[in-house]
Amino acid sequence: MKHTYKTTSKHLNTLLATCQVMSIKTHMYHRHVSWKEFMSLHQFFEQEYTSFFYRIDDVAERILAIDSKILMNVETLPQESLVPTASQLSTPTAILESYDKDLRALDTFLHTAVAEAWAEGDVVTQDFFIWILWDIEKKLWIVGAMQK
Repeated sequence: MKHTYKTTSKHLNTLLATCQVMSIKTHMYHRHVSWKEFMSLHQFFEQEYTSFFYRIDDVAERILAIDSKILMNVETLPQESLVPTASQLSTPTAILESYDKDLRALDTFLHTAVAEAWAEGDVVTQDFFIWILWDIEKKLWIVGAMQK
């Protein structure tokens, strides 16, 4: 008997859209830093957009592995994402604060997704969410240290 993971599928689609937006935003931050912190922020955001870029494929493959459908498209991407699309930020502090806020939204969402995947009986996706949550919490720690 095949399982239907409706809530888990919805969470995976939200995560997919959010990773797409985060990849775009961090790539934009990478290209637009120009302050005295240029080198450290430029390198940091390169690692971040690369991380989110590869995460997109992992999430999409997980959606398909549970026999679900990828629901987002270019037009719906901003509405499906947990985080807003990028705006022009004028200082390193503003960029890091915005990134921290986005990561916190993703962290909160993933805690919920972990619990709901468990409730739905999808322990594999639950583990997948935990793996991503571990990475997001590490990113929050790094961004927090950069803001001190």
